This record gives sequence, structure tokens and C-alpha cells, in this order.
Amino acid sequence: MNNVAFTICAKNYIGLALILEKSLKKHNPDTQFFIFVADEFEMGYDLNLLPSNVIIAKQVVNLDALEWSDMAFKYNLMEFCTSIKPFCFQYLFDKQNFDNAVYLDPDIYFFNSLDFVLDKLKDHSIVVTPHALNVELKNNSEHTDAFLFTGIFNLGFLALKNDIHSEKMLKWWGSHLKDKCYVDFFDSQFTDQKWMNFLPMFFDSQTLYISRHKGLNVAPWNFYEREVFLEDNTFFVKYRDGQI
Repeated sequence: MNNVAFTICAKNYIGLALILEKSLKKHNPDTQFFIFVADEFEMGYDLNLLPSNVIIAKQVVNLDALEWSDMAFKYNLMEFCTSIKPFCFQYLFDKQNFDNAVYLDPDIYFFNSLDFVLDKLKDHSIVVTPHALNVELKNNSEHTDAFLFTGIFNLGFLALKNDIHSEKMLKWWGSHLKDKCYVDFFDSQFTDQKWMNFLPMFFDSQTLYISRHKGLNVAPWNFYEREVFLEDNTFFVKYRDGQI
């Protein structure tokens, strides 16, 4: 299979994205990796100085000049980087003809391979991971209550297969993100990821795979439920309360 992973960042985050790439390639040498840069470089900057896998997003995504300038003007940097995500997926599928594409936030680091995710894409079109996996009863669910605002799924990771189902999802998602990719407490909106709450309504379990892999997307918002430990020079993750 022809697999690709990518991230989106501003130019000052390219260095961080290269660390992500290094960790990814260590465990996934056959997976290509691209860095989509959301902002532009100053006049006269020698683009040949950039790594060969850096893509200037404005030059390739399917947004006309008016749409691009409108989104760049009204969104802050985080909102804007997330708003162009579906269009970067579409570029990799439509113009580069990749079979599978995995989006990763630039602050992710790999300690193992993508095999689990790519294996799920053999039988599913979309792979997502929830922010948390366990019911939290103590402290009035102080952690999980926050997901009412941020959404059920964390979009620092998203894996898609190039097929009619992901194409439909990307067109729907992209149409909303052109105007509704804000962090808005009043409307309980959180960039691109709150829209993913709709996926279980739109797609059945044969199309959508919701991963409960504890080692996928370990992050500050779920560290209260997961413990990372080292065994035989390999990192593993288990639940802190002893649940299986």
C-alpha cells in the first residue's frame, strides 16, 4: 500500500515537525512524510533551503484566492492550521494518489510503528481516537467534562483511506471549516475537531473505526487515566486504576 503521513504547521514549527518525522521514520521507514506550511515566506527567501518534503499549503490546496485570504484573515494561527486539514488530505489523495493518509499534530512523537492504524484501514475508511477511554467517577469527572467543549475525538490524529467514504467526509468537513473553525466558548465550538462528533451518526462501524488502543494518542488530557512504563526497552501503556 502507498502510505503517507503529514502534519500542518507554521514555518516556525518546521523544526518540531522534523523531530516528528525522525521518530516516525525510525519505526515506519516505508511511510512517506510531508510538512504542510500554512503561512508564507518573506519575499526573497530561498525556498531551496527548505527540506524537500515541505509543501507550501497555499500553492497546492483546493481553495481559491478569496477563500484562502478570508480564512487566513478571520482565524487565528491554530484555527487556520486546522481549517485547511481536509484540503491537505484531498491534495494527497487527488493529486498524489496515496492509498492511506495519516494526519499528525507536529508535537507528536513516535515510540512504535503505525502498523495497528494501517491494518485498521484495510477494513475501514476512517480511524479516530477518543480523548479518553474510561469512565471517570471521582472529582465530578473534572477531566472528561472538558470534552463537552473540545469534542469526543482528538484530531491531532486522523487516519483515512482513499475511498468514497472518506471523500464524502472530507467534502462535508471542509465545507464547514471554511466558516466554522473557531474556538468559540459561546457556541461550544473547538476548531476542526468538534465536527467529528457527528461521525458515528454518519458512518457505520464497517466504515468508521474508533480506536481504543491505549498507546494511541497518549497526551496530557488523558494522562490521568494512563500510565506509561518501560519494559525490555519498550514503552507500554496501562490504565492507572488497574482496569484491562
